[in-house]
Amino acid sequence: MNIAISDQERLEDDPQAEGENTEERLRSPTVSPPLEVRQATNSFKLARFLLWILVATLIAGFSLILTLVILSIFIDAQELEAFTRTSILVKDVLILVLMTQMLLIGTVLGFYFGSFRCREQHY
Repeated sequence: MNIAISDQERLEDDPQAEGENTEERLRSPTVSPPLEVRQATNSFKLARFLLWILVATLIAGFSLILTLVILSIFIDAQELEAFTRTSILVKDVLILVLMTQMLLIGTVLGFYFGSFRCREQHY
């Protein structure tokens, strides 16, 4: 049987609460949130972390493309062919990295939040 009581109720019912630091007692290892709360918190942290990775990759990719566009202004005709090959390579690598990353992030987020909603419907 898993009965969740609030921290305030727990502190009011405890006769030894006087004289002790309440913050210290709330952080004690004997008091832990229910499993569902911890799973939801971890899912949220995972989603936030994965989205930050995606945003950082997008910013880095667009910065690289912008840098290549700016550099193309100052390239003379002799170096144009090598620059074109480099630009095509960068474009292909960015497409590969972004598509793979989006596929993995979408799969992970779909799995975690899909299973979370499925659990909510069964209860």
